[in-house]
Amino acid sequence: MSSKYKKMYISQIDESDCGVASLAMILRYYGSEVSLAYLRNLAKTNIEGTTAFGIINAAQKLGLETQAIKADMTLFDMQDVTYPFIVHVVKEKTILHYYVVLKATSDHIIIADPDPEKGIVKLRYADFEAEWTGVTLFMKPGSKYSPIKETKSNLLSLFPRTFKNIKLIINIVIVAMLTTIISILGSYFFQVLIDNYIPNGMEQMLDIVVMGLIVAYVFNSIFVYSRDFLLAILGQKLSTDIILEYIKHIFELPLEFFSTRKTGEIVSRFTDASKIIDALASMVVSIGLDASIVIIIGVTLFFQSIRLFVITLTALPIYIIVIMTFAKKFEKLNKHQMESNAILSSSVIEDIQGIETIKACNSETVRFNIVSEQFFDYLNKSLSYIKIDSLQQALKIFIQQSLNVIILWIGAKLVIQNQLSVGQLLTFVALVSYFIDPLQNIINLQPKLQSAKVAYTRMNEVYLVKSEFRDEKVKSIILCKILYNVLPVSH
Repeated sequence: MSSKYKKMYISQIDESDCGVASLAMILRYYGSEVSLAYLRNLAKTNIEGTTAFGIINAAQKLGLETQAIKADMTLFDMQDVTYPFIVHVVKEKTILHYYVVLKATSDHIIIADPDPEKGIVKLRYADFEAEWTGVTLFMKPGSKYSPIKETKSNLLSLFPRTFKNIKLIINIVIVAMLTTIISILGSYFFQVLIDNYIPNGMEQMLDIVVMGLIVAYVFNSIFVYSRDFLLAILGQKLSTDIILEYIKHIFELPLEFFSTRKTGEIVSRFTDASKIIDALASMVVSIGLDASIVIIIGVTLFFQSIRLFVITLTALPIYIIVIMTFAKKFEKLNKHQMESNAILSSSVIEDIQGIETIKACNSETVRFNIVSEQFFDYLNKSLSYIKIDSLQQALKIFIQQSLNVIILWIGAKLVIQNQLSVGQLLTFVALVSYFIDPLQNIINLQPKLQSAKVAYTRMNEVYLVKSEFRDEKVKSIILCKILYNVLPVSH
């Protein structure tokens, strides 16, 4: 597909967003960047979705000239058709939906489906005709149109909050560095044990070193406990900053916001927040801790054996290739999983809230079948993510095991050639895992950040809805005082 089309593509976030997502694509094509939350408000989108009239009305308010017609397939024989345009369709003969028609060729029609599972696809004319209701919305810039660039925050805007806890982060890094130093000393014990103590019969020195190492491992256990405890505190502080702020913002939103969205879609953002917190914590730890460990262990390995260290570094681009190969797939599966979870949560919450109506209409079986279908859809999408993640992990394990074998193979030859001692080889192999693990953590930030990016986009659509109390706060306080003075109070 043309990169121009890929750049203009915008996926829907919630079930009812297909109409405004289609309009957002048209606007992006003409140079504007507008949030779905803003377009929902303009188009009067509700739980059921957006009407064609709502889309036309929103487009006109933003300076686009519009024309709505009922057409047939002869439309695509005309030469003066303005692309792109929006069409109304019925998917699977039951789901009301919108497409953006990007281009028509002699064989097929290229459409942008706001459903992220589909994206930009080619449809045969017969398949398109089977779904199309004939409703077509043409749009182009009017004389008063000027591109709108709505300011949006991104995931990076959350990092200053993370570094508010800089003292805590420094303590985590210090404690983790101490555990790393003890691990390095433990690895060197193998070298002196095999190369010095055993050949020279140094029993007394061996006893002293072993006792010292045991004491060091006692402190290491304390440091590991302290590190994990401090990480838990950091996670809680981030949760307080992100989740409580989200809850506060929800309480300040106008009533219209809740009447036009499903409860589950709002609640599902809490799950999204956990992905953001995980990514932020991982980013902080990787920047402050893993990077430091990689440098320290890397220098140690370099002085241990330059040749083996170079071999170890050759695994780095292979790891990066494995991570990048799965990047787009992870992003797509993350979106699917979050959206499916939101749909399932919405159905369960709304069915519980409307249980009286369900009972009165004797619709228990119907609603159960709908929820069951959504539940299995969520399970299938979760399984798809797990399968890809497991495949990636298996490839990483294979790379690490192969690297260990190659290091032992080349290292054994160096020992035979008297260029390396047995103790040095064993120490190098032991230290490699301490080098590879934090390196993997740094590389693994990429899928975590992708998940967090998707989650933040979903949360940000709620944050973009303005609080009703910014302008009305004073009025509310005055009204409350009046009511308090007028209404009788019993003691």
